Amino acid sequence: MSETNRWFRVVGISVIVGLCLTILFTGSIEAQNSIADYQQLISNGSVQSLTDVVVQISGSGKKLQSGSQESAILTSLLARRKQLQMELIKTNPAAFLRSTISDKVRSSLPTNLQNEVEQEVTTTAYLAVLHIDDFDHPENSRYRYFIEIQPKKTLMSRLSLGRNSTVQDVERVELFPTRPISMRSGAQVKIHGYKLAGLMALDNNESGTGTNFEVTKEAPEPEAVGNQKTLVLLLKSKATDSEPFTVEKAHELVFDGQFQNFMKEQSYEKISFSGDVYGWYSIDRDIEDGCMLSFPYVNDIVKEYNIDLSDYDRIVYLLNNAGGGCSFVGKYPFTVNGITYDISQASMGTNRFDQPSGWGEQPFTWPNLDFVLSHEVGHSLGVV
Repeated sequence: MSETNRWFRVVGISVIVGLCLTILFTGSIEAQNSIADYQQLISNGSVQSLTDVVVQISGSGKKLQSGSQESAILTSLLARRKQLQMELIKTNPAAFLRSTISDKVRSSLPTNLQNEVEQEVTTTAYLAVLHIDDFDHPENSRYRYFIEIQPKKTLMSRLSLGRNSTVQDVERVELFPTRPISMRSGAQVKIHGYKLAGLMALDNNESGTGTNFEVTKEAPEPEAVGNQKTLVLLLKSKATDSEPFTVEKAHELVFDGQFQNFMKEQSYEKISFSGDVYGWYSIDRDIEDGCMLSFPYVNDIVKEYNIDLSDYDRIVYLLNNAGGGCSFVGKYPFTVNGITYDISQASMGTNRFDQPSGWGEQPFTWPNLDFVLSHEVGHSLGVV
């Protein structure tokens, strides 16, 4: 079937089913045939056609009885629509926004079903910008955005306490803007968009800001000079016992190797790195790539090794049996065991760590570890 024919078929189904469901929900006639049409819509309908039917049902004004046929139909319809919207927000946030349901329609739905529908939200939050690198396939490198929504009382306490503070009830939401946001992490922003199950779509203008995205407090200036106190955590999956190098070797590679020499030379001796290395720590999950930040295992690692995160400006995770890397752009609030720290985070895989980087001829030794680590730490220092 051609795409054009399929489109006409879906539109036709949605019109027919919308009429049948309107009849069913208004209760004016028996509409047994509408059930089959409804099931076809669930299988073949677009987000927009499902949205149209929800709006029609809302407009019928009929109060649904729990356990009724109409209630079961609406529950299944909203579940399918939510699934499609969750997929759409990640690939095409503009299309997601075109298919949103108004707060008026949302509030008319049964209370137990309202969370199945996106909600229009205006909130103040902290922005985190994450850059993910795929060095084997650079076209797959990308940005991801997160906002950290804190209760007003907690937000004001954190601003007054400064660098580290106790924070509870923080909600982290992944943000999907219609256009890229070219900013460092750590800015306080006011955002207007639509939120669904921990994801939020934002319609912003060409510069990445606009009336739906307002910076209320700029991100702190990058602390990109002086000694950078760095915590290095060596991580491996429990599925493997292999360790590419010892803790002592890791300390040498990061703090006494070409990475350190490169950063010093490029900054005219204005930046250096010192710190500590812990590991190898086994985590109960597969390590599929070199991007692993803000994960819950840090709570256990800090306790096991008795680490005081307030002693550090930056965290670097070295991941065994993985390639690639990622980093937040600049520092970002990171909550560990109930305390929030302003700290940067970067991670990278250690596959082929001692092999030449392959990124052109270099007048000095430049293996993969030094190349990837320099790149990711550059993002940590605030380079977008």
